[in-house]
Amino acid sequence: MRNLLTALLTGVLMVPALAHAGSITFNFAGTVTQVPVDDLAAGIQPLDSITGSFTFDSTAIDAISGPTSASYTSSGAAFGMTVAIGASAVTFSESGLLNLGILDSFVDQYTVHATSTGLVMDLFFQDNTATSFSSDALPLTPPSLAAFAQRDFHLDETDVAGNETQVDGTITSLTCGSGCVASSVPEPSCAGLLFTGATLLGGLRSARCRKSKASRKL
Repeated sequence: MRNLLTALLTGVLMVPALAHAGSITFNFAGTVTQVPVDDLAAGIQPLDSITGSFTFDSTAIDAISGPTSASYTSSGAAFGMTVAIGASAVTFSESGLLNLGILDSFVDQYTVHATSTGLVMDLFFQDNTATSFSSDALPLTPPSLAAFAQRDFHLDETDVAGNETQVDGTITSLTCGSGCVASSVPEPSCAGLLFTGATLLGGLRSARCRKSKASRKL
């Protein structure tokens, strides 16, 4: 009985770490605001829809030691960004490297950057009131777009023939796709963990008392 309760208590205390493990995908949507004239032939035009997603590592380490800014880089085949633009769904995709930047200072900024040879895709969000973030920790659920006055999308691609595609847009939606803490395994509150731990320890103490009483009767 004691071993079982100890195992259960250990499992409860490990839940926060398990809830944060693995990859997380955020979905986004928006509208094209500007396309260079020479790229209209590619089928992308202003007011076209933008839909996409990016996947990052929830356990990525901050590469900046300062308390108000952070840079989280995810590398590997699972991490990157995919975007489809317009009714014909012209698709751009980059996997293997993704960087998330957080600034918690006189303004708050949230940036997403995916790149490779010839392709760069960026999301840029800025809150001029500096109320979006309370630290430079990596958000494991999508930040609310309501506070961001600037919500930009940028894409720049140059193919092997030297042809360039440039697209600017505004992002209107940022939601959880998969793996987010709030939509998968809810993170228990500290009070919940303490209550559960106390209950298990109480059960262990009761079991000991019953065993002691039984021994005295014998």
